[in-house]
Amino acid sequence: GGAKIQLAQVEKNVEDRGQEDSFQIVDAIGEGRAAEALAKLDRYLGSAEDPLAARLMIFGSLAGFCRRIVAVRGITAALRLPTGERNYGRFNTQWAPKLQGEIPGLAKNPLAGMNPFPVFKAYLAAARIPAATLDSLPARVLETERRLKGDSGDPDAALAALVLALAGK
Repeated sequence: GGAKIQLAQVEKNVEDRGQEDSFQIVDAIGEGRAAEALAKLDRYLGSAEDPLAARLMIFGSLAGFCRRIVAVRGITAALRLPTGERNYGRFNTQWAPKLQGEIPGLAKNPLAGMNPFPVFKAYLAAARIPAATLDSLPARVLETERRLKGDSGDPDAALAALVLALAGK
């Protein structure tokens, strides 16, 4: 027999493929796990064959998540719906139909026709994120997009700032 293989040798010689799922990143953000979300984002971007495409793809996911959060928050407030339901089954039967139904004074509900699960994730995030952050979310998304498209020497920092705004407490 040869010498024992040490864990440090394995870690040094095994390539981290960094395969992260954008849904896992958004889930970590939505649940307020900032450090995990940033680590997953870093691995996601670091392993991308095309970093620009990866940045734009994750930004698209984050922007969509932000739109859902803002819509859920506004509709929840307008209809005076509760914000603390953590059980998906109850949410799906009791609150999703109201969040996704017709809203008086609104021509088209932005949540109508969506799968209820992403709406539930946005509902949970909207209940957790401070009101001041929610109020500034559309402007933050626009600022992040502007920085990603050339107004920043560090586009990864622009994404990280948005992640921190969403996942921070």
